[in-house]
Parts: sequence; structure tokens; C-alpha cells
Amino acid sequence: MNEDYKVGIKESLDILCQQRKRLCEEVDGDSIYMGLYENSARIRKIHFQKVIIEWLDGHWTDIDERLKDNSRYTFKTKQEICSLFAENFNIFLNDLLDKKYTKESVLQEQNIRGMLSNWKKYLIDLEDIHFNCEKNMKRLLRIKKQHQAEFKQMLQQESEDTYE
Repeated sequence: MNEDYKVGIKESLDILCQQRKRLCEEVDGDSIYMGLYENSARIRKIHFQKVIIEWLDGHWTDIDERLKDNSRYTFKTKQEICSLFAENFNIFLNDLLDKKYTKESVLQEQNIRGMLSNWKKYLIDLEDIHFNCEKNMKRLLRIKKQHQAEFKQMLQQESEDTYE
């Protein structure tokens, strides 16, 4: 088992645990009770769907924040984590929906694929930005050394001129 896979599993499990805890807190909180006491069955259903959708979306928000703000992972590791999480999240969604492909679940799967595609583009852009930053930093250091050498030479020449 390679290291990227292990990291991907760990990050995925951490996110699933965090989101499970979040859902439990949501159930214990006032938000759920507000939905229970709605007079309209339609509004109750919409309220609970909103809670579940926000909870599911929280998984992607968490993975996005963890990978975006984490410089210890390489681009390849981030790809592996994202891919592994997407695969497992898709299995989870299928189990959640009792493997019934309704119009909503197909749309949700398409949205997930779209998010994955956007995430991969984001990672590629991030890698390009990182590469350009490194390249520009090296260039800046080279220019700084050049100017330091020129400045040192100017000071040396100026001190020679004052002693003459």
C-alpha cells in the first residue's frame, strides 16, 4: 500500500468522522426541531432535505479546505486523496440512496463529477502557480545578487575615489 493511498484513506476517514459529528450536532441542535414543528409537510420535507444537502456538501467543503491549505502534500498526493475520497463518497451516496438511481441522484453524481473536474483544474493551476513562484523567486534572488555585487563595486570605487 503506497503512502498516498494511506494518507487518502486517513483524510477521507477524518472528514467522514467530522461530518458525522456535525450531523449529530445538527440533530441535537435547534435547527432540526424547527423543521419538526413546521405545519406544512412540504416545508418539513424541504427543511430536512436542506439539512442533508448541506451535510453532504460539507464533505466536499472539508476536503477542499484541507487540500487547498495544506502545503505538506504534493500535487500527486492531493490528486490521490481527492480521487480516493470521490470514489468512497460515491459508494457512500449509492448506499445512502439504496442504490436507486433517481433523477436527483444522477444530477448529484454529475455535480460531483463536475466538482472533481474543477478540483483537478484547480490543482493543476495551483501547481503552475507554485512553479511560477519558485521560478520568479530564483530570478529575484539572481537579480538581488547582481545588484548587491554592483552596489558593492560602486561603494568600493567610491571609496577609492575619495582617498585619491
